[in-house]
Amino acid sequence: MGSARITLNGFKDDETIVYENAIEAGNKILANVGTVSLFGEPRVGRSRLLDSIVKGATSALIEPGLGWRTGETIGFAPTTMNNWEIDFANIVSYNNATG
Repeated sequence: MGSARITLNGFKDDETIVYENAIEAGNKILANVGTVSLFGEPRVGRSRLLDSIVKGATSALIEPGLGWRTGETIGFAPTTMNNWEIDFANIVSYNNATG
């Protein structure tokens, strides 16, 4: 099995791209005008925390069975309306057992 990594470069405050004065696409996009087929292992992409975490925490309690792996990066969405306050962490260990 192979792997692919798509990296979208830039900063969240970079200029937004507008197509034909109608579609505002943001500043980091993967655009397609035809058909895109992506193949890979089916995985759950998101979950809810099972317990609160605070700034500076080194662990988080997340439900099992998500297929996440050591070394992957996850994002923690903010609980405010400020979407730029997202936080990212690398997975050091994770129990995939489904309980």
